[in-house]
Amino acid sequence: MFNLSSKHYDFAKWMVQIVFPAFATFYLTLGQLWGLPASDKVVATLAALATFVGLILGINSRQYNADLEVADEQALRHLNDLARRYNRLADAIDLHKQTVTETLDHDAQQEADVELWKQSTDRE
Repeated sequence: MFNLSSKHYDFAKWMVQIVFPAFATFYLTLGQLWGLPASDKVVATLAALATFVGLILGINSRQYNADLEVADEQALRHLNDLARRYNRLADAIDLHKQTVTETLDHDAQQEADVELWKQSTDRE
């Protein structure tokens, strides 16, 4: 509906919840004490305005929360995708470590075999 910033939303909410009722009470009281014109109509107008703005704020809040829920779901999907990528990368690193270890073990065994062969040929 309306894309209100947090600052504007908080201000409008403050107006609806605090200022309008306080001013309506103030005007009604002064109207009765001093005979101000149409105090009941002013108060009814303020009540209608507060109700209407409150409805708009409620709709805006509901839409904002729905948008946050969608954003949370998207963030969660992204995090899950990153976790899967991380796990695949970790598996690839583990496989590489295993291959390197096996190669080093194989090379060490070959060096040991060459050394044994040299020792056996030196004896002959």
